[in-house]
Amino acid sequence: MAGRALRRMALLVAVAAVVAACGPSGPSLSGGTSPGNTASTGPALSSAGPASSGTQPVLREANAIEQVVYFLEGDSTGTTPTAGTTILLMFEPGGRAVLYATSESEKLGHHGTWRYDGGQLSLKFTAEDFKPDATFGLNLADTTVTMPFLVFDTGQGTSTWKRGSLSLVTKTNIVFHADAMDPDSTLSPDEAIDEAVTVAQGMAESSDPNVDVLPLATRDQPAIPLARMDRGVPDAGVEFAPRAFDSKPPQIKNVTRLDNGLHVEYENAPAVDVALFDMSAEPTTYINLVPGPIASDPRVRLDPEPSGHSDDPANKKAVLIAPFSSRRYPGGLWTAFAPDKLVKWAGGNPGYTSSNGASSWYEPDAELLSKHGYAVSTVVDDQATLANIIAALGGPSGTAPGLVIIQTHGDSTGNLTIGVDLGPTSDMATVNQRFAAAVEEVSKTAPDFVTFEGGTAAHPKTVEMTAVPYEKDEFQGDFFLALTPAFWRWLKSHGVRFDNSLVFIAACSTDASPDLREAISAKAYFAWSESVYASLDRAVASYIVDSMVRPTHTAEEAYYNIARVISTGQRIYDEDQDFQRVFANDFPRGSAFLDFFRGYGWNGSTLVPYATNGWFDPTMNPGNVWWLVFAGRWDKKAGDGAAALAGCEKDYWQDGKGAGLRDAFCNSAAPGGIPTPDEVAYATFVLTGKKVLPYSGTPIPRLTLADGQS
Repeated sequence: MAGRALRRMALLVAVAAVVAACGPSGPSLSGGTSPGNTASTGPALSSAGPASSGTQPVLREANAIEQVVYFLEGDSTGTTPTAGTTILLMFEPGGRAVLYATSESEKLGHHGTWRYDGGQLSLKFTAEDFKPDATFGLNLADTTVTMPFLVFDTGQGTSTWKRGSLSLVTKTNIVFHADAMDPDSTLSPDEAIDEAVTVAQGMAESSDPNVDVLPLATRDQPAIPLARMDRGVPDAGVEFAPRAFDSKPPQIKNVTRLDNGLHVEYENAPAVDVALFDMSAEPTTYINLVPGPIASDPRVRLDPEPSGHSDDPANKKAVLIAPFSSRRYPGGLWTAFAPDKLVKWAGGNPGYTSSNGASSWYEPDAELLSKHGYAVSTVVDDQATLANIIAALGGPSGTAPGLVIIQTHGDSTGNLTIGVDLGPTSDMATVNQRFAAAVEEVSKTAPDFVTFEGGTAAHPKTVEMTAVPYEKDEFQGDFFLALTPAFWRWLKSHGVRFDNSLVFIAACSTDASPDLREAISAKAYFAWSESVYASLDRAVASYIVDSMVRPTHTAEEAYYNIARVISTGQRIYDEDQDFQRVFANDFPRGSAFLDFFRGYGWNGSTLVPYATNGWFDPTMNPGNVWWLVFAGRWDKKAGDGAAALAGCEKDYWQDGKGAGLRDAFCNSAAPGGIPTPDEVAYATFVLTGKKVLPYSGTPIPRLTLADGQS
């Protein structure tokens, strides 16, 4: 049997197994009967076609069926989905039909085509094991319908479906996952996200009164809230709690695409990010670092005495923020229960289950920073509240810490998810209440937190919400509070400036746009432009600390050395071991990596990119700069080492000649050839922060962590 059919058998046929087929030691997939059994646990089935309910929806036919979702009740053979299994049929804009099946352990998608005209639905699928091709009458107002084909078998028969609805959050997740799980789909991840955005836009434009596209709304008439999945029509007796905001239901203003999902803006309600996936999967194969040619040279462990120079942060406080450090979070990993196709998308390990904090990465970093004179504040898990984060960052009116590392979920709008779980997407009353409470708490001491940049209590600009599905169930998820770039501008408006700080945003995709980095404007700033996996985040955070507690070692040097380790696969410094079995074998190297992992320095008027200036100035050889900096540290004092390099430039290198036996230091300090004047000048600047020699390029603002100790 072909691999596709085997995968389908594992999901759809197995889910119809009789109770006796499942022993107590395994998960229960019961709830139906086998195709040969005449007994049925489902409703009475008929092949006569759908019976009209007598009510007609007021819809434009062109988009009416796009907002209807049918959930499978069972086949006329008596086979029904088992407990924990959901099989649904939905209709994307443009005539693309989706069959999606999900259980606790497996998922499967198939795609076909649809056309709805004059009350007639034409439906066609061509998958090996699901290939209905039929045109039949379908009344969209009917709560239960019969379709002239089987789902669990390719033979003759009918299937019964119950009309329901999906929230915008759930529907867009299913669109993305169905493409990932369809062995015949040719869409790329980017194209699948585009499909989800198109579906969301269709929901926003719908005239169906039963389509609730609002994240926080309750209507006068019962309706299905945005983030609630209901397998049937709304119960007329359902009561919703009053909205926490104004009485006018907010409407969608705009739906935009994110690198990993979509961003939905509303009138008079918080914006919502729908994360279709949160982070990349852990690699299946890693670079095993090997010792570099000078790894055993004792000089790699030499550090000059602290120079006392002023490039350390003025505020010797370090803040390590990890909202998902030790608890399991609602995931949406690329490879959660994924078939080979999604593994190919992610380049990762399908067996990996997500947990940002399998180990508390921040504990050794906190201990090391404390030894070097930093007051360390860790804000982790449930303590990563809005109020606690504001206080840790020095707000609403104080001084920014000298070092900030935030490991969390991010997106290409620059939003950062924090540890405020607003509640399940199925309980919007709780979500509303918690969101309002979190904002109100800050507003008591900082009233402009809500009104900043034109925000309101219903729609503050400083915080939004992120909807994240649970790892094993895209029908369920949680909303979390998220900091927007405006949050950082609000801090700055209160005098909390990061222009003498190092900030590492260890979160996916936040540097895909300039919003967050420009809002923070840190003297040294690191971030990712795309999705990243958790162990790499942790390794970079540790490396920044391990490298920069060494006197004269700068943020720029840490950035260069991270790129050096991945490009060469070699370790030289002891701290290079932080990356042992962290980088994937197929990870981007060279300039591709520098575009993936980005660094910037605020010089007081602009952000200077690390990848094209300073150490990585394309007119210089960065390896030559590395060797010259290394040589300058052979002296006990960095200033003396820089002066010695300047002497080599004056006496030998500027004339294009080597020192040879005339000068042992200059001979050894030459990086395999004659360095350029700019290379020597920049190496002395890295060592001392002073312009010992003229440099023609744009320097990276120099920041150290432990060079001011005497």
